[in-house]
Amino acid sequence: MILGSVSRWAPVSSRIRLQLALVAAALVVATVAATVLAAKTTDPIAADPMPALFSDQQVKPWVGELEAVRGRADRAFAQWALTHPDRDDAAFTAFALTQIPSLPASAEQRTELAELRPLAARRTPAGLAAADWLEVHGKGDIWKRYLDEATAAGAGERDRAASALDDDLALAGRLSTTAQRRFARPSPSAVEPGLRTHPRLSKLSYPSSHAIDAVSALVVLSAVDPGRARDFQQMAAQVLFSRLYAAGHYRSDLLAGAYVGALLGDYETRQVAGVRVLG
Repeated sequence: MILGSVSRWAPVSSRIRLQLALVAAALVVATVAATVLAAKTTDPIAADPMPALFSDQQVKPWVGELEAVRGRADRAFAQWALTHPDRDDAAFTAFALTQIPSLPASAEQRTELAELRPLAARRTPAGLAAADWLEVHGKGDIWKRYLDEATAAGAGERDRAASALDDDLALAGRLSTTAQRRFARPSPSAVEPGLRTHPRLSKLSYPSSHAIDAVSALVVLSAVDPGRARDFQQMAAQVLFSRLYAAGHYRSDLLAGAYVGALLGDYETRQVAGVRVLG
């Protein structure tokens, strides 16, 4: 009877096993597809929403600094571009490195440290939240979100703009690493630990990589979506001020980084001439 029962149910069990196997395979395919899709569409800012940022009054001086720095960088790049009409990352990197000013003298560094102390003494939880958020997202995430929000006429234009921004941020990273190793300047909180009680930054700081990334992206995006140029400039000023507020950088780190970033933005903007201006 037992053998008979097994024999009688065997075909049905086989069909059930086959159906279950097919269902399991479909679930695996669906899970893999969902994972791949999620990996492609993950938005770091959606996962970490923007807090209230610094007031316009706090960042206003940096808006003015950015305008002055960009003017100087535009003139220097235009001069260099006369003899370098084609894309050449190695030549541009060599040029940009020669444009970085020498490290400030010790007396100037002491003055810059003195500028950071009152900011450190007046920090608030809201200010720290803004600074921490900008530290995490100010180098790339913000600028990629801005590009996503731009209204493009076609996928080709968006792809070229996205490629230009990716190239910009990649070259910015290489530039900042090379320059910081060359100058080997410790961050303010490494020199004076009391300036930053939340985790101290024992890193090299001249020039600021946040400033290079933010300002180069500002220039590229302003060319791609000029209708929002003021928004981009305001956000770059937020990023720069946040680094001063958190004692991650000296003023001269930020100014040198902003200048290199503006040069890099000019260099990359020339590469997106084929991208129709959005807006």
